[in-house]
Amino acid sequence: FDEARRLLRQRTQRLFGVAPTVPAIMVTMPSEAADDYGLVRDLLSAGMVVMRINCAHDDEAAAIAVDGEGHAVVVGSFRESLTIAGGAETWPGNGPDDTDAFVAKVNAAGTALDYCGYIGGADYDTGTGVAVDGSGNTYVVGITASAESTFPVLLGPDLVFNGVKDAFVTK
Repeated sequence: FDEARRLLRQRTQRLFGVAPTVPAIMVTMPSEAADDYGLVRDLLSAGMVVMRINCAHDDEAAAIAVDGEGHAVVVGSFRESLTIAGGAETWPGNGPDDTDAFVAKVNAAGTALDYCGYIGGADYDTGTGVAVDGSGNTYVVGITASAESTFPVLLGPDLVFNGVKDAFVTK
């Protein structure tokens, strides 16, 4: 039991670094704050450690994996549209009632995207899990309610939409 606690502390520190000695300040902001870089900079200067962008009914991260080089891969879903890289690119979503899945890889420093893309058809699609193997390959799993005519299905044991929701796996 003590060994498990020691390993948990050791691995947590390896992943997140040494815990700050100052109290953590978390600020909850509306989704519009995601594009207000001056506000974010000012809050960081004032001691904010964590910012939560309130995206209820907007975009949602569902899972994260870290590869052997420290890059984080995040999957989830977005509604309406997904804007990345400070507005450099916007992808259309399925509208206010349905979602598409996204997958994004962030560099080890946490300062830039290595890649970001989306998976989806004409209906509800969401990424629910992610794994990275020893060679750096990313595997995304999720749920789709899109028919095979609109979902990007290429191969598998069953390429036909079979009801309310189907699972998907992609590499």
